[in-house]
Amino acid sequence: MIKNIYLLLLIIMISACSQNNKSVKFNSNNQNIAASINDTLISLQELDNTVQQELYDELNRIYFIRKVALDYLITEKILYIESRKVGLSVDKYLDKYCKNNTSDLKIAQFIKQNKLEKGIIDVKRALKYVDIQTLEGKELLIKEYQKYLKKIFVDSLKNKYKIQYNLAPPHSPNFSLENISLHYRGNLQSNVTLVIISDFECDMCKEAYPTYKELYNKYKDKVRFASSYFSSYISLSGIACESAGRQNKYWEMYDSIFSKKNIPDSIGIFRIAKNIKLNMELFKNDFADKLLINSIEDNFKRIHAKGIYATPTIVINNKAILNSKSFDEIEKKLITEIEKK
Repeated sequence: MIKNIYLLLLIIMISACSQNNKSVKFNSNNQNIAASINDTLISLQELDNTVQQELYDELNRIYFIRKVALDYLITEKILYIESRKVGLSVDKYLDKYCKNNTSDLKIAQFIKQNKLEKGIIDVKRALKYVDIQTLEGKELLIKEYQKYLKKIFVDSLKNKYKIQYNLAPPHSPNFSLENISLHYRGNLQSNVTLVIISDFECDMCKEAYPTYKELYNKYKDKVRFASSYFSSYISLSGIACESAGRQNKYWEMYDSIFSKKNIPDSIGIFRIAKNIKLNMELFKNDFADKLLINSIEDNFKRIHAKGIYATPTIVINNKAILNSKSFDEIEKKLITEIEKK
């Protein structure tokens, strides 16, 4: 009897604990929960994962706004400190510096350095050049020269101070691309992987292609390069590349398409296929294969589910590059990863 009572109490306690945990878990005030559908929860993490590239871009935009504002505040603080030392306001302090460093010879050097002989730009209403020999031109010239003087003066002052920046750019989210359809080339054994997510009909992708080609030629012995086609609609070029991929010539088709000045039509696609020596009978069959088209659609959905929304997107070892068209930024990250591995 006593044993049965203990068992009953234990069941009640477990049930109570379970109910308490459930009430905490499904509490609408839980800050980690974005929404709920009956007992199904949508967490903030799940929500953020679907838009993580957009959030990363926005965080970087905020970072750059704050950085510009911070540089302005640092300049203002330094000028205030320096002007107080000589008992002047900041404006009078700068005016005195400009006056002491202005001469006909220095202005002539400034004109030559900045190629202003043909005129100086006025951007009040519309872009126009003003003759520097006119009264208006001389006024604009003095303003530009003073702006130049103040900049080099402030830069020289900053070197006197120990300035420590604690404002850091946001870290790239982790883009896990295991279930994404990828085509590889380069050093296939490398621990460093650069993934190009692009669209053949994207103007920015076309502009960035020479950068990616140059990076490939420079690092193909050290880096594994990968490509995945990503577009909200399926283009002839996308189908052509995947069809060529079935004959292990994805990259030959990829390079040929991106090297063209204009987007190739079906005649152009089949001409490329012939030029890269594809089996044309197989290519025709694959080009019309609904399963291949379905696989492209599925791949688009999987990439989109990762929170990626833009082309071109460059991901190096699961970390996105902010400026996907910057050779320097991509190379810097590649070198870091190569040295790390």
